[in-house]
Amino acid sequence: MTDIRELVVTADRELFTEHDVTTLDRHFSADYVEHSPLVADGLQGLRDLVAGAPDMRHDVARVLVDEAKGLVALHG
Repeated sequence: MTDIRELVVTADRELFTEHDVTTLDRHFSADYVEHSPLVADGLQGLRDLVAGAPDMRHDVARVLVDEAKGLVALHG
């Protein structure tokens, strides 16, 4: 079984700090829904966000996990 905490933290670091958009193919669902009104919906919205912000990084300060419900929230 995959540790959901590690999976989410890894995907966050790879995408938002390392700017590795291939993480979208490995760790995100093809029907990903973006909830921020500042980013276009779907995986392409994330690709565009990362491409347009070369200095962006996300430093995770807190990880909240509810394994029973399969939920992970990052705060940074």
